Amino acid sequence: MLIFGYRHSSSGYIRAAIAILLGLLLVVWPGHSSNMIGYIVGAFILLIGVVSIVTAFYMRGMRTIVASLVSASITTVVGILILNRPDYFVKVIVFLLGILLLIFGLYQFFSLFTVRKVIHVPLYDFILSGISAAAGLVMIINPFRSGEVIMIFVGAAVLVYGISTLLATMRIRAAMKEDEEQSGQFSPYEDMTGKSSDEE
Repeated sequence: MLIFGYRHSSSGYIRAAIAILLGLLLVVWPGHSSNMIGYIVGAFILLIGVVSIVTAFYMRGMRTIVASLVSASITTVVGILILNRPDYFVKVIVFLLGILLLIFGLYQFFSLFTVRKVIHVPLYDFILSGISAAAGLVMIINPFRSGEVIMIFVGAAVLVYGISTLLATMRIRAAMKEDEEQSGQFSPYEDMTGKSSDEE
């Protein structure tokens, strides 16, 4: 949301569980009414926003907290709007979800790139994050004709994102734990100079 936090022990796992559940629902029952899909996706986005707002307060560095709160608040508002008008937002849902997957996939990729200095990150973790981002881009373009095909693709994309988030959370949490044991402090939010936001 960006759902930026990995510091809180359960936030990443919650996001992964929500995404996997939503992905399975859309893949297994793509023919559901547009309203039902709207409610499901709206609730999914709203939950992500709420979780991100809560976990933002566990982060370190004022800039990180503010950025996370702003993105999480936007996500929450989008979820509420979709729940209010699910029929109108069906096509918009695919577009917005594509944007979110593109951003989350890229952010997750670079988060893994950062923690690779602390622990080994398998290549398939990067591949899954890249697939999530690429799927988001496809959803933004939306070349599909059939509504059912769109929903199956969206479900598969969200499912991949959920699995990717689960694996990324495991890697990042392990890296944070190892680094904290060695230095007493770890922050995955580093700028181009290698300094964390806490040091500014």
